[in-house]
Amino acid sequence: MTWTAPAGDIASYEIHRRPTTPDGRYQRIGRTNHNESSFSHPVSDLVPDTEYDYRVKPVTGTGEVGGWGSGSNYARATAPPLSDLKAELVPKGVSLTWTAPAGDAASYKIYRMAERKSYWFIATSHTPAFLDPMADLVPGVDYYYRIKPSALMVWLGLGPGSNDAQATAPAVKGLKAIVYSNGVTVSWEKPVGDAASYQVYRRVAKPGEVYVEIAERKVPYYWDPVSGLTPGTEYYRVKPVSSAGVVGGWGPGNNYALVRIPTA
Repeated sequence: MTWTAPAGDIASYEIHRRPTTPDGRYQRIGRTNHNESSFSHPVSDLVPDTEYDYRVKPVTGTGEVGGWGSGSNYARATAPPLSDLKAELVPKGVSLTWTAPAGDAASYKIYRMAERKSYWFIATSHTPAFLDPMADLVPGVDYYYRIKPSALMVWLGLGPGSNDAQATAPAVKGLKAIVYSNGVTVSWEKPVGDAASYQVYRRVAKPGEVYVEIAERKVPYYWDPVSGLTPGTEYYRVKPVSSAGVVGGWGPGNNYALVRIPTA
């Protein structure tokens, strides 16, 4: 940082800094040699992705410290954020990794958002990596992750909107439908994630028809009696429901079971 030296007896300058958090307070962080009108300090002293305000006080040859002027007389800078945040779906969950920032980051707070709603704190990591276990995820749901570095109890913002990573928990799979004379059995594999129950949907292959929920089951199996069926092609899809009532997705467009109901 640099400034224009004022006229008068100036032997050196005191440099003060504060984070722009609601409780941020100015603290003296250094002093220039002689009457130099510039100052620098290492990024390692800064909490990543935090805004800082800087102010300067002149010091006379007799050691008298001057003021720093009006309230608007400061300079602002932002410490570099963490980078390369990545989310990868692995058998045990979602693996998060990121590049450790150059600044003072003693730990990291992990935040997760489902379906672009709002971020929630889920864990703290002391290394630039974290595994979000599959058991905590709702199958078929898109999840977004963001990281807050922290140091000395200073918690940061979540950073710019682009500083997140996305992963989708595996949807219900192995969906099958078998036609019998008196109905259709629909079955699927129990997913690894949080699936307390399942919503079963059905659609008739006719113009304008949409999927309609026909049942909710606590087991990965449903019997659709013939009384509810229409001759022709029927499609079935399944959405898991978490223990907290969050409805998951049913996966890609081809994740359905198809049967043909014969004409009576």
